[in-house]
Amino acid sequence: MRSLSIIGYLLILWLCTGASLSAQDGAEAQLANEYFLDGEYERALELYQKLQRKLPENPQLITRVVECHLALKAPQEALGFLEGALKRQKQTAQLYALKGKVLLAQNDRPGAEAAWKAAVEATREPAQVSQLGNFFLMEREYGWAEQTYLSARARQKEPTAYANELSQIYRYQNDFTKVVKELVLLHQSNPGLSGYARSQVMGMVHPAANDGLEAGLLQSIQAHPADRELPLWLYDFYVQSENYSEALRQAKALDKQLGEGGKRLYALALVMQQNGAYAKSNEALASLLEQPNGAYYVSALSQQAKNYELMAFEKRPLDTTALRQAVANYDMLIKRYGRNPQMQEVMFRKARLCALYLQDQAAALAELEAIEALPVAPVQKAEARLLLGDVLLIREEAVKARLQYQQVVDAFKEEQIGAQARYRIARLDYFLGNFEDAKTYLKILKENTTNDIANDAIRLFLTIQDNLGLDSTTTALERFAHAELLRYQGKQTQAIHLMDSILNAFPGHELTDDILYQKALVYLENGEIDRGIALLDRVITDYGQGIFADDALFSKAELYHYRLNQPEVAVKYYMQLLIDYPASLFKVEARKRIRQLRGDKV
Repeated sequence: MRSLSIIGYLLILWLCTGASLSAQDGAEAQLANEYFLDGEYERALELYQKLQRKLPENPQLITRVVECHLALKAPQEALGFLEGALKRQKQTAQLYALKGKVLLAQNDRPGAEAAWKAAVEATREPAQVSQLGNFFLMEREYGWAEQTYLSARARQKEPTAYANELSQIYRYQNDFTKVVKELVLLHQSNPGLSGYARSQVMGMVHPAANDGLEAGLLQSIQAHPADRELPLWLYDFYVQSENYSEALRQAKALDKQLGEGGKRLYALALVMQQNGAYAKSNEALASLLEQPNGAYYVSALSQQAKNYELMAFEKRPLDTTALRQAVANYDMLIKRYGRNPQMQEVMFRKARLCALYLQDQAAALAELEAIEALPVAPVQKAEARLLLGDVLLIREEAVKARLQYQQVVDAFKEEQIGAQARYRIARLDYFLGNFEDAKTYLKILKENTTNDIANDAIRLFLTIQDNLGLDSTTTALERFAHAELLRYQGKQTQAIHLMDSILNAFPGHELTDDILYQKALVYLENGEIDRGIALLDRVITDYGQGIFADDALFSKAELYHYRLNQPEVAVKYYMQLLIDYPASLFKVEARKRIRQLRGDKV
């Protein structure tokens, strides 16, 4: 027999409530509880009956005797025992409730409900109400639990009484409209519980509950028009349920009503941006842009440009129209406020788009040169120099590009931006066929996992390491590196032709999976989805042990996630990556996206 647990000690205290037991009786109560907890109901019953004869009106002992009878499949004995107890204690709600439980065990539902009705009518004191309500909850008789509290509320003539208890009952019944109404009553009856009530509503936001929650909130606002808190609840609900159309409508109304000066609209725009609702985010920002002298005008114009960027990068081929809209926004800011330190980020973002995506190198150089002349932080100038190096590389001015990168390395030897510059030098050496020099840089970078360029360094190092020295010459690798340079310079067609020539000249070469993966990316960037998927599948199937297999699988999952809008398929491929490539650098992001697509709480 196990030793008495803390639950056992609590049961002894419970049994002794309102009565005094001798030392011997206390020991027997402890033993009875041990038997009961161990499922030895016959022994427990014998001791409980002995104790109950000494304390015939102790409700806890009566309950335990009944529970033992029921556990022993003897409901008739339990009923006879209760009938005797009821003769001694008329109008006892707990005994009527137990009687109903026993009758239900005998499949006498009408009799059980008659007993429960008597229990509800016999309940008077608040403690009895809670005790009976909890009894019904334990028995999952939610309708009777509701009746218990509603009857008590009517008797007490207190319309907000037991609001929290009723909200829990309605939650068990999935009646979320009633849940909200009771929590609103709780909030109105006790301002100190308003935050709790609000958090309870928000904690239930889920597709299965949202219709009921919305109905409850709308009805409560209509019933209590003077309550200024409820519209805020409704707004929070719309944001959390990602019903951004209604959230935006509500935010506009609240902004006007509360005189917030656009603060809520701007915050909502950022939330929508973070969750990928870029068009809706821009709709909110457009409202702020109607006020050129407003506090959020500059921020709104900048965030709208960022939305255009994010929208563009979701599409393949790249949506250059959206990127040009972003650049137009940046130009508006520069025209209005001039090229000054406060506009540095705007100038830099414009330069990045022009240089890397719009093939407008002249515009990019103009902004980068202007940043160089501004009194901005050294790290901001370093970022501009890195981008300037990229522009020079695109313009086939490799020597000048290296100079820009090296200046950043010299100025920031031990910092992240210095590591980024070293990676660019290594990549430049790779592009130019200086593989040993590239490996020297990459080896240091890949071993320092604290820098944010380590993963890129690992990939490039492996590409060189796995393909260097496989032939008597490095011709294949040199051609492939040059093809990647062409891709970087935006010369996609030339890159494809060069990669195809490698496949023809070196059939079965170790670079084959690298080439197939890079070709797949080009096709996807150009909007040739079917050709891109076909090549990704070849990498996954034919080169499953290669360094690009997990890249290909992750790219395929992303394709179905963001481009083809097939979340179930995306989850399948993210899961396959976790199973087939547990050491993949993409595993953390894959898990995150699976949770996101499934709607899991993080």
